[in-house]
Amino acid sequence: MIRITYGGYLAKARKRAKITQEKLAEMTNCSTCTISRIETGEHHPQERTFNAVDEAMGKFGLEYDEVTLEKLSEVRKVGNELLDAIHLGQMDEIDMTLLKYQALMDRKDMIHMQYYLFTNLVLARKRGMIAEDFIEASVEVYQLAGVFPGYDEIALINLRRIEFVILMKIALAYVEIEELIMARKIMDGLICNQFDSRSSFRRDRCLYLLHQMAKIQIEEDDFEKTNSLLKGVFNELLRNEKYRVLFLNLLLEQQMCVSYGDREGEMLLDGFFLASKRLMEHIYKKYINN
Repeated sequence: MIRITYGGYLAKARKRAKITQEKLAEMTNCSTCTISRIETGEHHPQERTFNAVDEAMGKFGLEYDEVTLEKLSEVRKVGNELLDAIHLGQMDEIDMTLLKYQALMDRKDMIHMQYYLFTNLVLARKRGMIAEDFIEASVEVYQLAGVFPGYDEIALINLRRIEFVILMKIALAYVEIEELIMARKIMDGLICNQFDSRSSFRRDRCLYLLHQMAKIQIEEDDFEKTNSLLKGVFNELLRNEKYRVLFLNLLLEQQMCVSYGDREGEMLLDGFFLASKRLMEHIYKKYINN
């Protein structure tokens, strides 16, 4: 029966067989990213992928248990909801989602405990916990399921989502106490980390980190570095489907205003689109075409 340790079991067996993640992905007709996420526990395989991996590795002798995987997937889903609520600072949502997670989690699983304890730390921080205590406690939570990395190693290791968020929040706490060298080292490592770089989770949080880095550089009057960081932000935003969808829906709203005779709404949207056009032309000229 598959348990939460399936990914680790697969990683050990693959390395013993001297098979790379790329080769296993080719043998099972799935992506290298999928194999990596299975091994780190970020993703639980569907039955087809499970059977293909089992065949490629010479039969593990494990059985695919749909019920177990559904439960694990639900824990993962609620865990991701927790991380999203933390990222957006939605305190009421954090409280409610934490209760859901507490009902699903396995207290013997250290990764589950990381999610649970770190969320409680975030709540304590919002209620007045000082930054230094938050940093120390966050490091301890990180170490429940692994060795806390040296700051020069962050870019080189495959981080689970909870680990990424813990490090990000530690960096932001360092900013608050003006330990900017430490903050920059962590942020640089997270931004440069290429594992799972295609996921929206990483992209959204790296955009936020680039924004935070730019704020630091402005405060230090390093406008050349700020310009470089903003170029990265705008390049990513212009490729982001969510923002294109937003503009398309605003265009529809403008048509609705015209249809219903909402002159004020129509004029506001006309002004918004004109200002947006001029702003985008400026951004393209300053950051994209240079």
